[in-house]
Amino acid sequence: MTSYKFVVFTDPVEGKEEEYNNWYDNVHLKEVTECDGFVAATRYRFKPLDGETPPRQYMAIYDIESGDVLATMKNLMDRALSGGMQMSDALAPNPITYLFEAMPAQGRKD
Repeated sequence: MTSYKFVVFTDPVEGKEEEYNNWYDNVHLKEVTECDGFVAATRYRFKPLDGETPPRQYMAIYDIESGDVLATMKNLMDRALSGGMQMSDALAPNPITYLFEAMPAQGRKD
């Protein structure tokens, strides 16, 4: 098994931030972590340091353990697109996503 981090940047629809956070915390995180390979999730809200503007205000980081991450991600997308996940109209369109693979520690052979 290889470890991965799936990083998702999102925003709420204007005026629906409370609904968005309620859905994300109480519905979405649970549904995603019920998918095979997804083992944990943590959410973050942007905190500016020097007037910075992020591409999105919120970030979720999902921990994945998988021998076939492409199949794991396909399973997630198939479930979402088939209606197997409850989506919210409080989620703004066009989230930004990245997938990172864990690197072995230097000096260690995996």
